[in-house]
Amino acid sequence: MEIKLYQSLVGTAMYIMLLTRVDISFTVQWLSTSLNRPTKSHLNAAKNLFKYLNSTKDYSICFSYNGNTVADLGPKLSNSSNTTTKLSRDFYSKEGPRPLTTTSTTIVDSRNSKGSSRTSIINSSLVPIGFSDSDCTGDKATSKSTYGYLYKLAGRPISWKTKRATTIALSTLEAETNGLIEAIREVQWIIGLFSKLHRPIDYPITLYGDNQGSITVANNPALHARTKHTLLKFRYVREQVKAKIVIIIYLNTKCF
Repeated sequence: MEIKLYQSLVGTAMYIMLLTRVDISFTVQWLSTSLNRPTKSHLNAAKNLFKYLNSTKDYSICFSYNGNTVADLGPKLSNSSNTTTKLSRDFYSKEGPRPLTTTSTTIVDSRNSKGSSRTSIINSSLVPIGFSDSDCTGDKATSKSTYGYLYKLAGRPISWKTKRATTIALSTLEAETNGLIEAIREVQWIIGLFSKLHRPIDYPITLYGDNQGSITVANNPALHARTKHTLLKFRYVREQVKAKIVIIIYLNTKCF
């Protein structure tokens, strides 16, 4: 009976996560790895997740026509019943699709009084930007890695995923590259989204990662000793970079 309850809780949480709640993506992925043999700890974790969801049930992802934030994974406005209608109205009018704003993406590297650098990302409303990350052998039971990506448009998340790898990565470089590959594959969906919105897309799409090794390999066609065992994966990433579908930029996540 508890197994069925656990499976029901995880299934419901996954549905909610896929709709709007990017903030529970990692937790849902972790819970879903024990669907057939959950322990009491797993069940308690699932129940705690729903306590969190209940306490943040007013969180939403909203867009506004003039680029001002209605809400960004934060509480809705008091007139929350009109949120869905407003979202649709802000994207479209009788004249057809309308732009959100006309700003562009820039990177600002500022230094504080101690001299340490912090990279800030100024989001563009017209240009999608992506983020990719992965751990290495993070699952202690299986030594498999968990990777994830997030794409934002107008500063709001539009696509995200967290997944445990099916095979064991032999290095951090390989684990991070696996994450980059999944993020690059999602670009095809981004292209399709812009096509449905009847908007041109500016190439290359910027994808941020925090592993300098994988970014170096992506931009360097030379064969490295550490990459010869996964040559096809690295060639795929290089192909997308060379075709100017994506550009991969280093982002120091330790600054955040």
